[in-house]
Amino acid sequence: MARASLRDTSNGKIFSMVNLIFGIGQISKMTDVSTRQLRYWESKGYIHPKKREDGNTSRVYGYDTFLKVSGIKLMLDEGYTLAASVERTDALMNEAFNIRSFLLDAYHGEATVEGHTMLDLGYFDDAHTQRLYARTTENGHVHYVVKPENEAK
Repeated sequence: MARASLRDTSNGKIFSMVNLIFGIGQISKMTDVSTRQLRYWESKGYIHPKKREDGNTSRVYGYDTFLKVSGIKLMLDEGYTLAASVERTDALMNEAFNIRSFLLDAYHGEATVEGHTMLDLGYFDDAHTQRLYARTTENGHVHYVVKPENEAK
């Protein structure tokens, strides 16, 4: 049976954030940004409500918008202008998306290596004879191990 990848499950039902929908009042409470300010950001094109298919006209936002509003608010609180806050948040969200995409491709499950549970990061060489494993140590450093194929338990 084929292994289900995190990429498959993240876009499927298990880890999907597609169905996380928040009303404007909920976003306001969760981020401490007023509904008036959210409407202003929307009018400037900084955030966008989800399109509704149920005929309801109240604004709803997805998880990505929640993250963006949170980022913009954090930047504003640090003293950035609104435009700079949006620009920095967009850049950080793009970087996070790229990291997530890379990690979903690189992650091949877990394995026990040298007595530790480690992440299997796939083949280390083009000949597919060695695999790369990684774990975080107790002091927060990343430790890598390269092992011949099928040597991990």
